[in-house]
Formats: sequence, C-alpha cells, structure tokens
Amino acid sequence: MAVASGPMAEAVTNSTQHLRDEDLYAIAAYLKTLPGSDTRSPRALKASDKVMQQGANVYSANCSACHNSDGRCINQLASSLAGNPGIQAQNA
Repeated sequence: MAVASGPMAEAVTNSTQHLRDEDLYAIAAYLKTLPGSDTRSPRALKASDKVMQQGANVYSANCSACHNSDGRCINQLASSLAGNPGIQAQNA
C-alpha cells in the first residue's frame, strides 16, 4: 500500500493516475537518457548523534501516528517503513 499526501497527493489525483502505459514508458525512457549523479552517499551516523536524535524527534512528532514508533505501520492506513526495500535500497 502506498499513500501520497500534500502536493504529491494532488499530483496523483489530478495528473499521474491518468497516465497511459505509453506515457509511462516514454517518461521512463526519457529518464534513462539522463546522466547519473556523481553524488556519494554520506557516512552512516550513530543513533546517538545529535542529527539522528533530531530526526527521531521529527519522526515521533510527524510520522509515528501513521507509521507507528517501530515503522511497522497501522494496517490499512499507511505503508510500512520497517524492512521496506525502497527505504533499505543502497543509493546508486
């Protein structure tokens, strides 16, 4: 299950949900022609790091109501973040 909110929900509702397969293939083909990024992934931070603690506070205040404190979601409300391959994937 996936949930779009804010401006992304508006884009899905009013635009992208209406794309035909041909449109999606054309967009994918175009994106594949763009050059890749030379950006490197940042080093992993320890959970005790100040930035990680700030992130935990932001998650607790803004995300945990739907995704639960453990990231396993509330069934039928929001997608699970725990073990989600889109989140776990290495940056290219």
